[in-house]
Amino acid sequence: MLFCLLNNKVSGGNRILLELANRSLQANFDSSLCFLDRSVAPDWFDTHCKVVEPNAENFEKYDFVFAPNASLLPMLLQYIPRSKVILISQGFESYCYGETIAELFVPKKSIENILKLDVPIISTSESIQKLLEEQVGRASYLVPVAIERSQFPSSETADINQTPKRILAVGNFRTRFKGILDLADALDILSKEVPVELVLLTQQNAGKNQFKSNQFPVEFHCDPPQSELAAIYASCHAYCCASWYEGFGLPCLEAFSVGIPVVATQNLGVQEFARSNENILLARPHSPDELAHQLRRALTDLDLRQRLVKNGRATAERYDWQRTMTSFFTALEQIKSSSAASTMSSPSPAQSPAQLQTLLKDLENDGYYTPQEVDSKLRWISGELQALCAAIKAGDIQEVESKKTLATIRQHLQEHLQNPSTNYYKEFKARYDFCQLLTTIEDPKEWQNLLKFS
Repeated sequence: MLFCLLNNKVSGGNRILLELANRSLQANFDSSLCFLDRSVAPDWFDTHCKVVEPNAENFEKYDFVFAPNASLLPMLLQYIPRSKVILISQGFESYCYGETIAELFVPKKSIENILKLDVPIISTSESIQKLLEEQVGRASYLVPVAIERSQFPSSETADINQTPKRILAVGNFRTRFKGILDLADALDILSKEVPVELVLLTQQNAGKNQFKSNQFPVEFHCDPPQSELAAIYASCHAYCCASWYEGFGLPCLEAFSVGIPVVATQNLGVQEFARSNENILLARPHSPDELAHQLRRALTDLDLRQRLVKNGRATAERYDWQRTMTSFFTALEQIKSSSAASTMSSPSPAQSPAQLQTLLKDLENDGYYTPQEVDSKLRWISGELQALCAAIKAGDIQEVESKKTLATIRQHLQEHLQNPSTNYYKEFKARYDFCQLLTTIEDPKEWQNLLKFS
């Protein structure tokens, strides 16, 4: 088995994939990892699987190659027969893009065209399985997620009389549909009655000033190791999932297991286990007022709080890895049998490389996919621009060299400004505009004055 991951960053999706790989190895399967950005094994997760390079030669060696995102399918299918590729769907990807709730739930044709490819799909929740069937007509194999309760043990949690009240959130606060900005608005409302603090588990080091106008402090935990997660949860008075959409609310189960009450939006992903006012408190998505109301109840109604914690722990106990791995291995046997039967009867024609490239290009043009080479180009340009600015500030670069370097950087940036709909357009445009600003200043010596304020 080869488990492909986009990167080695801390995320719930990566944790599930790494745990599946580890446990498959323990079950005597040849289980390996592949990070498509060519990163190494993560230092935050204790994995025992070998890491291989993402190339066609390695892909061909495995019986099963698992993709965590639909965008990977057209890439992998250029090198691997369809009978080997399996999509592990941890969220209905068509619902992960949009600046408003209305935009979020509009069908995304370029994503759904890929989901319709004749590739087996494993769903990690009932809600994902249902959406795949209803929205794209695809059946999938259900392999429910689980938590490792030894890593999230029932703990002594924060004293409810302690202030400020610490509210935990998990996710990328720059991704709109995660709703963390809605939670920030809710905490502003709540802070008028009781001191609160946002405790944020995130991958993001940049953009922290997004919270500077809020009326509460923020404690950031960026990419913490797996071993520290339970302690961070236990240090909080409540966990809040404010997402507009989730494939499954894994951090809710982790909070249940540790023993802190949970407030969540009605985001489809929690429907599988949520019992309102029994093990969780629910609010409408994108409703700071309702989030504030439910958090107030979780913090002030001690009888309710006790009931939520007790029933939450009981809920978490149902999601164990033995059940998950049994479902996983059963799904693989069914996929293997189904693939063999399909090949013998009426095999579907494979997509040509040109057709697969078209699927990827449509995905990129619609803003749902960034090619690895474009991402690498952006990082390279950013490094070059930072180096140029540092040299200008220090006054250790010649004027002609400065102008020449700036022109080269601007040319590279311009190549990626053809389509404002791509999801990388804003990043390239911001750097291009900065270069344009510098070029309007005729005397490069004046650049130093400008850069003092940048």
